[in-house]
Amino acid sequence: MDEVFDSSLDGFGTDEFLKIIRYVIQDANIFVISHKSDMYDKFESVIRFDKIKGFSRMVSSDTEDK
Repeated sequence: MDEVFDSSLDGFGTDEFLKIIRYVIQDANIFVISHKSDMYDKFESVIRFDKIKGFSRMVSSDTEDK
């Protein structure tokens, strides 16, 4: 499912796909890697990376409080 969230789906399609994932896959950790910044509110935890001086660096994590 390479690039499902980044190129294949619009906002409605993304929401519907996430519903399917959450309904079908239970008791598992799901990792989504996306370049879309408007998806932060769709997940329990988000770790954000940015490219800084040519290297990927973690710039924020809301998992630290959980």
